[in-house]
Amino acid sequence: MVLTKCRKSLEVLNTTVQKLGFKKEIIVEKKTQTVTDWKEFFEDKKAGQLFSCMYQKVKSFTSSGAHTGKAISRKDANLALMITHSMTYYILRTFRPEE
Repeated sequence: MVLTKCRKSLEVLNTTVQKLGFKKEIIVEKKTQTVTDWKEFFEDKKAGQLFSCMYQKVKSFTSSGAHTGKAISRKDANLALMITHSMTYYILRTFRPEE
């Protein structure tokens, strides 16, 4: 359950950043998809590429919690919580650096 909630939290953050206008259209297998433009959000190509990669990896890691029969250890749950917290904090500080 922890991994699923972390994944959902990351998806909400992703959607929120897109609603702020930080999105772009890409073509994957002849289909257009809207994805978050992390490079534009962070105003830094390198940070954007890194965060985009991290987001995809963490989302993949937390998706395993949605599968029945998959045993989730306490250490996996703690890792998911810490990563989700740090990514959320980083996004919030980027969007509102004065606080």
